[in-house]
Amino acid sequence: MAWTRELADALRATAAVVMTPEYDWGDAQRCNCGLLARELTGMTGQQLREFRRKHDWTGCWGDRVRSGTCPQTGEPLNAVMAKLFQAGLTSDDIINLEVLADRRILDRAGPCIFCRGHGVSKYMLAWADMIDEQLGPREAVPIEVVPEQEPAFI
Repeated sequence: MAWTRELADALRATAAVVMTPEYDWGDAQRCNCGLLARELTGMTGQQLREFRRKHDWTGCWGDRVRSGTCPQTGEPLNAVMAKLFQAGLTSDDIINLEVLADRRILDRAGPCIFCRGHGVSKYMLAWADMIDEQLGPREAVPIEVVPEQEPAFI
């Protein structure tokens, strides 16, 4: 699946969050992938933490993608991963986002430190710009113009 506008918008929103104290590279709910997953799914950090606990999801995001199935049930990747894939992410995208390793994005963003907010933000914004360039201009949304009316005097 190809990258989507939804992904570009989520990357931009997440890029703003990683510049705040909410960002913590060492916390799976508040790291690069965790914050993007929260943006795409609408989950809170606590909801994502509970989801991960319920599905015996330990370790990093890349480990989950590499495993392909839930270790507890053997079922295919869970609903959170399904939402990431629906937005156009691939397994490689998720693995690369974890440590900011996609060469194409790094060439565009410049040097990034994967566990620092500023570097992560640069990476996400460069990626969102790449997506927008690939997809072309956004469609204009028609705006309904309401004619101005004279005030009614009684």
